Amino acid sequence: MSNQLSVFGQLPFSPAATSIAAPASEVPSYFPRIQLYSKGAAIDQGLIRPGHYGIPDGSSVTDIGPSIDIIPLAVLDKALDVSNRDKIVTVFGRDNPEYSRIKSESEIADSGCMYGPVFLVLERTTGKFYELFANSKSARRELDEKLKNYLPVNDTAAAQLGIEPRNAAPANLSVKFVKKARYSWHAPVACPSNASFTKIPDLKMVIESIQQFLDQANPQAADASDR
Repeated sequence: MSNQLSVFGQLPFSPAATSIAAPASEVPSYFPRIQLYSKGAAIDQGLIRPGHYGIPDGSSVTDIGPSIDIIPLAVLDKALDVSNRDKIVTVFGRDNPEYSRIKSESEIADSGCMYGPVFLVLERTTGKFYELFANSKSARRELDEKLKNYLPVNDTAAAQLGIEPRNAAPANLSVKFVKKARYSWHAPVACPSNASFTKIPDLKMVIESIQQFLDQANPQAADASDR
């Protein structure tokens, strides 16, 4: 496993990412998402079982099971306000005033506001890139710090952060059922993975994908990519 992932050691690390040329390639224009399903319409319609991870695509969901293996590659702090479907607000960075507003309003039931770290991950069985948004209390508590420990740190970022460089590391996400007096739900559980990743994209595509993911927090970069 260490040999497979050693090429990821010099990837751009989120806090120290710099501009990297990313010409037209197989990198998608947006990243689909992986989410943990506990309750809701998709379960009611029989599209996925509760306590399973899934990949939503329009009116369908691909069920990838109660345990998945991923490689976290980058992370951003994200806040999302979907209270007005005609004007969805997405912001990145905890220093953004809108992030603070959305975080505060997320405490209100059914506000349509959510926040937390969003990770770019490589999923083992598909060999594709996805966003994983830890936007619930349980997900933030379990994934915010734990998954960051699996991110690659290149030499430059390590020197700036005062830590040792490290390669990307695989993580396993399973599920636990949480039952309280009035509510119950499914929550993620993160731990190291020993699974073999055989569908790893080439390094050029990995770097381009990371840069595109990080450019979401850089409006100038996003505007340039649209021209």
